[in-house]
Amino acid sequence: MRIFLKQLFLFSTPPFILLVIILGSFFAFDPFKILNKQDEFYSSIIGYNEDYVGTERYLKTKNDYNSYIFGSSRAGCGFQTESWLKYLNENDNAYSFAASNESIFGIRGKLRLIDHEKGAIDNALLIFDLDFTFKKCINSDGHLYIKHPRVSGETEWAFITEYIKDYIFTGFFIAYLDYKTFGIKRTYMNRFFTFDIDETQIYTSFNVNYKEKLIQTDETRYYEEKKDIFYERDSAETISEKIISAPAIEYLKEIKSIFNKKSTNYKIIISPLYDQKKINNTDLTILYEIFGKENVYDFSGKNSITDKKLNYYEKSHYRVNVGNEILSSIYQNR
Repeated sequence: MRIFLKQLFLFSTPPFILLVIILGSFFAFDPFKILNKQDEFYSSIIGYNEDYVGTERYLKTKNDYNSYIFGSSRAGCGFQTESWLKYLNENDNAYSFAASNESIFGIRGKLRLIDHEKGAIDNALLIFDLDFTFKKCINSDGHLYIKHPRVSGETEWAFITEYIKDYIFTGFFIAYLDYKTFGIKRTYMNRFFTFDIDETQIYTSFNVNYKEKLIQTDETRYYEEKKDIFYERDSAETISEKIISAPAIEYLKEIKSIFNKKSTNYKIIISPLYDQKKINNTDLTILYEIFGKENVYDFSGKNSITDKKLNYYEKSHYRVNVGNEILSSIYQNR
């Protein structure tokens, strides 16, 4: 009966009035926590945009940091600030600016923001992924990936509009209003929500402690349950296609210019992805020419890290021990 009444309401309400009600619920309830400034972000069944959360937290604490990690969720999972700090100076303080599906557009935007805020960038760790970092040189789309307005340089209304679009056209509002009204977990809601989360806890981006605990408790079981995810790789090494475009080169040059201005000690790391694709030599040469060969560390392709399935949580993310091994390797002469 309840489902019938909802359908009756949706199909009997004039479209304009229905749209006003849906938009009104978006602005009234702020489901994504982007309309009203948050003192802190707490865990939520509704997924956060890590770029937005990370930027908001940075703006509140910007004077606390002088060292930054940039990259995608791979950087967020594999490179922990506490691990990196072991190789920095005693007074350095590090912040992870990692964001899901991070792009060179986003990394450039974050460095612009820090520079605009007159922040120190004494140390920087940039993690580049061959499959995504250089895929697009424009703002990301979708409410989970669009860049914070202070990073993208676009208007706040353009940012909010992306959320409204997903709220309406993915059907998110149906699940949201259903759960908010009746408090019942329904199967179809699993597309939108992650239930059984302690919403009193402060939200932590890319928290891998749970996965690490599962692996350490029963490593054999963990990987057996994921055996279909870890596909067989080619025996011969595959070279990635050329991925650094002309716009990306300009972004990289701007990043280097900021590093020069800030006298930054920086390191560029090419991620060791499970697909074992090797960076194209043309792209690697571009990175060498802009940042200096001594500052670029290539862990792509077939190597001792990528050969081991146990170095990955699944085919997309490598483990904390991988980041620690890389840090030890690139700072070995310090």
